[in-house]
Amino acid sequence: MNTELPEALRALAERTPPPAAPVEELVRRGRRTRRTRAAALGGAVVAASVAVTGVALVPDAPDTVAPPALISSSDPVTTFKVNATYTLNQKGRTPHVERYVGAFDSAHHTGYLRGTQEVRLFGKDGYVKRGKWKKVNDLFDAVTRGTLSPADLNADSRAVLRALGGKVVRVNATTFTVTAPARPVAAGLAAGKRIEATLVLDPATKRLKKITQTTVLTGPEPAIADRTPVHFVAEIELSAYGTPVVLPNS
Repeated sequence: MNTELPEALRALAERTPPPAAPVEELVRRGRRTRRTRAAALGGAVVAASVAVTGVALVPDAPDTVAPPALISSSDPVTTFKVNATYTLNQKGRTPHVERYVGAFDSAHHTGYLRGTQEVRLFGKDGYVKRGKWKKVNDLFDAVTRGTLSPADLNADSRAVLRALGGKVVRVNATTFTVTAPARPVAAGLAAGKRIEATLVLDPATKRLKKITQTTVLTGPEPAIADRTPVHFVAEIELSAYGTPVVLPNS
């Protein structure tokens, strides 16, 4: 029986330091026996929640901090709605998938995702809601794990390709693939070192329509490598360009 999730949530509620985030622990145990690895993955749901949504399993999270009001422009390039799907895959395990809808104003690096829980971004400040709002340091690093977040995107595919960097291959008039270094994340987070991305443009407008990013999570210690690596896939669909971000009722 998986007891890690209830224990972590109780620790959060009581404002006591929770155990290590299971994703980081999973990656850190790379060369241990399969039995040990299986035990670490017993908390797969917790691991996925931490990796994908930055659940507030962070010891220095304040008690309760409500996010500020969001001010959004209406720009045909930098404001848009999103559908995001985040997946954790490991050989021999059932993939864990979380789906979110939201909206972003990438010019101001603000927006929200709502699904299993709600996360909001205001510049570098992240907030997560699980019953009560919590301000969480480096929240979107935990969400993205080295991939581009929705707040890093916009309608201009050339700007997104520049943000990714790396080698670009044009597949056809509306599809590009990219192999690029992953973005740096906060110390202590398991993240990818390389991103394999596919960008799809709307054939009529040439605006970015979808981006899929795949990376393999590795721990802060480069010497550790798992025989059954954890693959992190971020699929983000963009639509309704020019729509200002309107936060849902809390």
